[in-house]
Amino acid sequence: MNQTAIVCFSNHHENTKRLVSAAGEADIFPVGQVTAEELSSYRLIGFASGIYMGKPHASLLDLAASIAQQRKGNLPRVFAVCTSGSGSKGYIRGFQARLEELGLEVAGAFSCKGYDTFGPWKLVGGIAKHHPNQRDLDRFQDFLKGLAES
Repeated sequence: MNQTAIVCFSNHHENTKRLVSAAGEADIFPVGQVTAEELSSYRLIGFASGIYMGKPHASLLDLAASIAQQRKGNLPRVFAVCTSGSGSKGYIRGFQARLEELGLEVAGAFSCKGYDTFGPWKLVGGIAKHHPNQRDLDRFQDFLKGLAES
């Protein structure tokens, strides 16, 4: 059994899904298809989301809250992952802070750009075309290796 699970919400252009698919040894679950109880055997749980209206998808935070409530005293380490058109670091900092507010130990956070054609970006053909790219995928794999070694 793998020690790492990643729960993912990826919509629109599926940037986040493409990124976490590079996770190698991790078990990947779409949010809504896994419960807090089913994740109870994992030492490390990642929450991965595109950014929607400035925030990660609420369903991931709901699942994280369920995990925090069910596993009091035996909490897993968690990490946050996000993709956004702008690549703003503020998004991942907010995501990480929200997980910490739930009482979870955040072992790390990763973000990169993702192709975005939402709203006004559609008029110009989108932003962050070709992201996540191979460099982003490689950086994500390095990030995961670092978490596994810590």
